[in-house]
Amino acid sequence: MYLTNGCSAEDAFWLQKKLRLHYNGYKKTIKNTFPEYRSLRAYSTYFGEHMRPEFDACALSNLLYCLLYFDLELDDHAHDSIQYIKQCVLSNQYLLNPFTVACYYPKAPLIIYHIVRLITRFDIPALVQCRDKITEDIYKLLSNNTLSMIDTVLLETSLFRLKESYCSKIDFKSLISSREVQNYSFFVASLLRPLQNPILDVFAPLPLFQIQWCCEAHTWALIAEWKALQKN
Repeated sequence: MYLTNGCSAEDAFWLQKKLRLHYNGYKKTIKNTFPEYRSLRAYSTYFGEHMRPEFDACALSNLLYCLLYFDLELDDHAHDSIQYIKQCVLSNQYLLNPFTVACYYPKAPLIIYHIVRLITRFDIPALVQCRDKITEDIYKLLSNNTLSMIDTVLLETSLFRLKESYCSKIDFKSLISSREVQNYSFFVASLLRPLQNPILDVFAPLPLFQIQWCCEAHTWALIAEWKALQKN
């Protein structure tokens, strides 16, 4: 909303101050992340007054993009958010356990799409290491014949952003006539994850306990972005 509604610098500064009231450890501490990240004072996904902090690499990527877009100085919480993204990539956790890394965008192509959009738009020294690792991982994922077409679109879009010389393998006619355009889920609402209960967390990744949000117009926008970047 802040990036699309033309908000002022004052509005963006207010947002940053608001974020500082909802970082991990301010009032409550996160439970449902990897143990090595529980001490990070990174920003939380939500502003919920009574909710425990929650980390999502995609939400953090969007948030950092917004702060940098408005040329705000990154504080310690932003740097801890960057560290979370960095370590999730370098440790391979974003490939092996994407639901824990980003439970609202719980697939590697979605996580890659968000991180690449951030690191190719802004110079973030701490994430330089991730660039080659992500590029290599994209090529490995694209060799998987079971990958959906829209996931392939997201990965190819990321390659184009990374300025990789790559010839798309997608048949455009098959893509635009595919049911995936109507049914692709870009965002997942996890019903059990916010509760941060160790027992319920076992069931949280199951589709039965998720709402898959689909938007055909959004998918068309992703396809349009892919086509535009493919020409450059």
